[in-house]
Amino acid sequence: MRSIQLVAPRVLEERPMPEPHDPGHGEVTVRIRAVGLCGSDLHWYQDGRIGEIPATYPQVLGHEPAGEVIAVGPGVHNLAASDRVVIEPS
Repeated sequence: MRSIQLVAPRVLEERPMPEPHDPGHGEVTVRIRAVGLCGSDLHWYQDGRIGEIPATYPQVLGHEPAGEVIAVGPGVHNLAASDRVVIEPS
């Protein structure tokens, strides 16, 4: 698996990521198809910080993904493989 990671202000690199593990109880694995970038991502990219909070590197930008469920762990009853989902972080 690969991702685009912010490694310094205004510097992006394609890097390997570990493959996801099999989902545990109450978990699903999602193949990400698209990711929204928001204002906080732009601050990390352009300024290397949000206000007084400095960025940590490397980091994967985009915390508003959409994709397809590819595996379902035990205890999950409201989702199935091939369901399309969006993830709203809280």
